[in-house]
Amino acid sequence: MFPSRREFILAFASMHVLAVEGNAQIAKLTPSSRAKMLKNLSLAMGGLALAIKAVAEGIASLGKTADSGWSELSARRTRQRLTDISARAAVLASENQSIVINGIDGYLEKSKPTVADWLALTQPLNAVVSDLKVLLDELREERSDFIAEPAYAILVQALDPAQLYLSQLQTLPPPTTAEEREALLEIKAKYKILLENLQSAVRELNAYIRRSH
Repeated sequence: MFPSRREFILAFASMHVLAVEGNAQIAKLTPSSRAKMLKNLSLAMGGLALAIKAVAEGIASLGKTADSGWSELSARRTRQRLTDISARAAVLASENQSIVINGIDGYLEKSKPTVADWLALTQPLNAVVSDLKVLLDELREERSDFIAEPAYAILVQALDPAQLYLSQLQTLPPPTTAEEREALLEIKAKYKILLENLQSAVRELNAYIRRSH
């Protein structure tokens, strides 16, 4: 079922807060403020997960007739591009699941994590968000009907703050307080949902490609 209008409105509201708070001068942040930034990153991840869920359901709702008016050459080129996007998305979902999730678990096991430990966690997560943005932009360019406007708006509203926070967080001391560690667990939970929804989108995209032959 496509996410409700209420879900989208709530997500938009969260992303607006994120965008405003992202302009704070990070040099003056207290541990509590850093924890808030981590929680905001969790909100951004939740927004991304919601939008990707909508992408999966949007693809599933389309039938073979969506490209019935195309020439065989155009249809074949589109299938090839979609197959490439699907393969890269599958790799992104599978490889980074262990890297990021295990990275968070490993970080939380350390009593005195170092800057290197923190960068080893945030850099791969930042790479995932950047790669995800590229893939979704390519997918929408190839087939705009796969990503409905409300879902795309949330993607845009969530991706930019997520990248901003990840960039800023890498310049801060490693999180060590109980509040910061709790926020990292929230990020892990939202990230797992994001990957599950991305895997669902890959399955629906592959099914669409098969139907289009």
